[in-house]
Amino acid sequence: MTALGVLLPWLAVSALVQRPEIPPVTATAAPLFARADLGGATAEGDLLLAFDWPVQDTQLKGQLVLGPMLQLRLIAEEPLNLADPLLYWSSTDRSPESLAQAQLLGSLAGAGTHRYRLPVVVGRALRSPQPGLLLLVSPLDQRIVASWALPSLSAGGERP
Repeated sequence: MTALGVLLPWLAVSALVQRPEIPPVTATAAPLFARADLGGATAEGDLLLAFDWPVQDTQLKGQLVLGPMLQLRLIAEEPLNLADPLLYWSSTDRSPESLAQAQLLGSLAGAGTHRYRLPVVVGRALRSPQPGLLLLVSPLDQRIVASWALPSLSAGGERP
């Protein structure tokens, strides 16, 4: 029994000493992580629409990009004065009564570029006369802080 008490800690220490150092994975470390939705890689695609969205004292720059998937990019020059603001899409042309009728796209916390993979239903709505609204919501009180009406892409002949 005493042999195990001496041998096991010695084996554990020697295993830790001989363990190889594994570098952390970055977005540029391997082609596996160079996809559009992983790491810091940028997605390529056709720019369907570029727009400016004034929210509070910040100007958000937006892009609708069609690549392998329909993607919304929002660029915030500085963080918004909200705790973890959430971005929703609503199929109606005015603010919905309840957020249960809207679809959550993701968080807009912090500055920088935020990418959202848009569901197929949003692509269909963009081709209709009523494409819907982007809603910025404060999650603390479920209050709609800002909304932006998406333009219809059916007149321009674009196909999301």
